[in-house]
Amino acid sequence: MSVTNMSDLMAVKGNDGDVLGKLLYFSLGSVQVERDTLSEICRSLNIQYSGAKRKNSSSDAFRSATGDLYERIVHGGHIYKIYCRDNHGNGDIISRELVKETLGADTNRYSKLANIQYDKSLDSFDYGNTEYDPHVDPYTMCERARELFEVYKRCAGRKQIEGIAEDYLDMMEAIKISIHGRMYFIPRNHMALLNIFEDFIEALNTHNRNKTPLTVNSMYGATRS
Repeated sequence: MSVTNMSDLMAVKGNDGDVLGKLLYFSLGSVQVERDTLSEICRSLNIQYSGAKRKNSSSDAFRSATGDLYERIVHGGHIYKIYCRDNHGNGDIISRELVKETLGADTNRYSKLANIQYDKSLDSFDYGNTEYDPHVDPYTMCERARELFEVYKRCAGRKQIEGIAEDYLDMMEAIKISIHGRMYFIPRNHMALLNIFEDFIEALNTHNRNKTPLTVNSMYGATRS
């Protein structure tokens, strides 16, 4: 079955004789699921585990962990932002700088709080050159980065889970409706598989280590009268 003109479709509440399939929308957000848990979810739903077999490299985990490190502090009429920015590395060393940005009316001021680095040759996460600051504890921030680093190393992220979802969408002969969003048309003969896909996204949402919720919604699609 093929649908050549998506503009001829409309959403309806019930499943009647004019229904051609279902319209699907889902969002993965910044999903992080333990690989063992993801494997079990896929096994229980009979979904192929491809797309999450490759583990995140430790280098990718380091970049993601330090990229997630962020705080915004308002104190005494001033606004401070604490985050990591790239620093000069060499060879096997990936280095990032933990900085405090003080927002000003004319210009912003920057001060270094610590250096955080990952040594690929030793598979070692470390930090140093910490500086005292009255508004933020750099040790706490660096340890938070270390915790995130370990999480990213053992979890499957959005790109890996996208691979599983895209393989399943191909099996359902899904037709993408929106270029930028995740909206698809699922032909009627594959609507039973869509129920399993919805269960998959809901299970991921239950075990997502990040706070951002995953969403999945579907409705019947029929031809316009």
